[in-house]
Amino acid sequence: MKTRKPNKSLNVKSKTWTTILVRILIGLLMVAIVAVSAVGYFKTGINYSLIDYLPANSDTSKGYLKVEECFGSASYARVMLKNVYIESTPAIKAKITNVEGVKFTLWLDDIILMALTPLEENLGGTVTSYEDLFNSLRLLVPSMDMPDEVMEFARLLDEGLTQEIDGVTALNPKILQSLNDNPEILDIIDLITKTYFDNAISLSNYYNVEENTALIEIYFEDSDYSLSTASALKEIQAICGKDAHYDGTAVSIQTAMTTTVSEIGKILLIVLPLAIVILLFSTKSIIDPLVLLISIGFAVIINMGTNYFLVSLGILPHGVSFITNSMVAALQMAISMDYSIFILHRYQDEVKAGTDERTAVRIAQRKSILPVAASCLTTVIGFIAISLMEFGIGKDIGLVFVKGTIISFVVAILCMPFLIGVFSKLTKRTEHRLLLPQGKALTRLIIKFGLPLIIFFVVLSGLSITQQDGINFSYGESAISASEGTKSYEDAQEIQDTFGIYNPIIILIPLQLREQAGNAEAKLVDELCSVTVNGKPIITRVMSYQSLQVEGVSLGALDSVIKQNFDSDGYTRILVNVNAIAESPESFEVLSKIKNEILPKYCMGYDYYMTGSTVAAYDLKNISKGEADKGLLEQRDYGFVNTFAIVAVFLVIMLTFRSIALPILLVATIECGIFINMTISALSGNTIAFLGYMVVSLIQLGATIDYAILYTQNYVNSRRLHNKNIATYEAMRLSLGSIFTSSLILCAAGFSIYFSSSVQGVAEIGLMVGRGALISGIMCLTFLPALLRLCDKYINLLSLKMNFKMPGKSIMQEENSAIAEINQYISLNDLSEQLEETTTTSVSTDNNAESPYTSLQQQLEQENIDCAESKLENSLAQAEYEQEHNTERVEGEDTPREDK
Repeated sequence: MKTRKPNKSLNVKSKTWTTILVRILIGLLMVAIVAVSAVGYFKTGINYSLIDYLPANSDTSKGYLKVEECFGSASYARVMLKNVYIESTPAIKAKITNVEGVKFTLWLDDIILMALTPLEENLGGTVTSYEDLFNSLRLLVPSMDMPDEVMEFARLLDEGLTQEIDGVTALNPKILQSLNDNPEILDIIDLITKTYFDNAISLSNYYNVEENTALIEIYFEDSDYSLSTASALKEIQAICGKDAHYDGTAVSIQTAMTTTVSEIGKILLIVLPLAIVILLFSTKSIIDPLVLLISIGFAVIINMGTNYFLVSLGILPHGVSFITNSMVAALQMAISMDYSIFILHRYQDEVKAGTDERTAVRIAQRKSILPVAASCLTTVIGFIAISLMEFGIGKDIGLVFVKGTIISFVVAILCMPFLIGVFSKLTKRTEHRLLLPQGKALTRLIIKFGLPLIIFFVVLSGLSITQQDGINFSYGESAISASEGTKSYEDAQEIQDTFGIYNPIIILIPLQLREQAGNAEAKLVDELCSVTVNGKPIITRVMSYQSLQVEGVSLGALDSVIKQNFDSDGYTRILVNVNAIAESPESFEVLSKIKNEILPKYCMGYDYYMTGSTVAAYDLKNISKGEADKGLLEQRDYGFVNTFAIVAVFLVIMLTFRSIALPILLVATIECGIFINMTISALSGNTIAFLGYMVVSLIQLGATIDYAILYTQNYVNSRRLHNKNIATYEAMRLSLGSIFTSSLILCAAGFSIYFSSSVQGVAEIGLMVGRGALISGIMCLTFLPALLRLCDKYINLLSLKMNFKMPGKSIMQEENSAIAEINQYISLNDLSEQLEETTTTSVSTDNNAESPYTSLQQQLEQENIDCAESKLENSLAQAEYEQEHNTERVEGEDTPREDK
């Protein structure tokens, strides 16, 4: 009985259908995970406040929470209207006041009412009209001149002070018309106001007579981040028109909220085409960039979507910072692209070696796990270091990027083999020659000018280190302010130029101080008004319930309104406006005097609170720099975090190479690149957000140390087979493509963020990350190779089982023949590659004609003969040299020593 042979065609078809089915199921699973992650992204809360990330025991946090507890939302905005007359402004103000979500507004007419009411109360017992009242002011304020226009204005006041406009109480329009026609009357009322209210309020803060410009203050019911505040701002902008200018916390936050999402799209629209172009140069097929971008795209979406769980589980209780959200997509793609590239190159190498595609995929996956995991680990260490910052936003950035890096590693290991298999046929059809150079010229340059290169970078790094103390840092709201050139920035500058600097320090003190004998609150307010810096007054106004009181005078109905906004829950609020920008030395000096001298003197035994932009910047500076200041944290964020990252990376490299020398050389290379990067920012003369400085330093260390590890690994492997000249070329040939690709993509991502983001702090981080990637890439392809060659002997001595191939010539002879040796080796390598390509593409030729394969083979044989003859000549020359100088070689040494 005959046995039936199995049907091979059916078996092959079965395997094919099984493969297709598995691929379809994996593809559907990936799509489902991405879809769920996309939903999670849109449900993740984004936080736009830096205050939430300050330690709970900082002055800013305690003060901010206490203000909210006692007075509710501190959200405010200011709108400046140009070319408007006094009498027409109340109608606009009334419309703004009626907007849903607005608590109350404050403008010139409110201040004039506050000024006229105490006059009426104070002199009402002896006079029957405002005309008599103003005549009496000559006695009250002898320096005041009373022209006829003032008397006419006084008679207008007798007709009635207020009028209802759209349900809002406003100053009588006739009175405002008179003020518009006679601006000098405003000066008189302003003098009255300052006299009665001790410079607490001034008309010039709300209307500029010379430019016909009004400034209206708006206070909102809810927080800066609420939907009601956002809706109210939109309606206010519709009322005031496009020519109005806006600033304030609500405006800053809402601007950041509306621009962040759109800017993420802009960043990706810039970085994706650039990444595709870069990948086309470093891969062998037009389809390869698509495969790589799909893989990393999945990882980015999954990372951004799973942030929802970090927030839900309370790991990030305040939501994901908008700074993190702005840059995570571009930077994760750039930092983690290496993992997928490594697997793709490993697969291509296996196929090139003759392995079938399915087996090549499995081998590439298996052999890639450990090296990709090592690369992932160094990057993760950098982000873990960031997450250890005392400033909470470091934890936000660090954890999101740690998660993103690990997700990128898992997706690369699991999904890249699937994607390679799906696109394998298209990849074959669209193959092209590798467009990247092989590093021949660069290797010759390093061998010929290695020592000058080292000296140049060492001197440059040394100069950069000395410049670090000269960097001007900013610590506060610069990270959430708009960049120069945007409308938000221009609006703030316009308002500042017209009405001066608005930099309030908010102080809460207990009401008991007012009730004490001698009224400690009044004395405190007086001393706050008299604060000077370098002998010059710097406080433009101190507004409090106490400063708005006139002894023996009641403000009538206004009194309850004022009291409601200044007194609450046992505390009274004091607003101190400093005539200096928030993070200036002058503002810090004022804050230090108030905090360390004035408040302790009057608030002995009582709790008091402070908050504001200057207070926040002061807290951040002390926390970041580790300056101890009356209970502020002594945690040195930068020193501790940076040291942790360097030590951790050092240990990883030491264990990877089992060497003491290599971690020193590699970490020094990247750290020098970091110093050079930061010095460029310092020399630009601009301030650098300290948050950005820390984050970029750690990202550059964690992400670009991979470049140094890759080159060193290739150098060490080759050095075990060849001398250091050939090892330098082999390491350059094997590393150039990966380092070039990775550094340029990270550079493109960083600069895309810089050019796309209107948020100054985010743009700064993008600029420094992009520039740092480029600098690290250059140093790993020039400085590091020269350094490894220079320290070659010591690397072998200070490493465990390094087993470098020891040279057969003296150092002097080796260096003299280095270029010739490299040229010969490169020539042989090129001929071998041409021979390999010709073997697969040669066609049958005429018997009498010589085929390209035969020609190349003969040339390669001749080159090998020449190479052997050259080595023989060198050996004979070395023997003659040793005989003449009576020397012997000691095993394990590079150079001979004289025989004793």
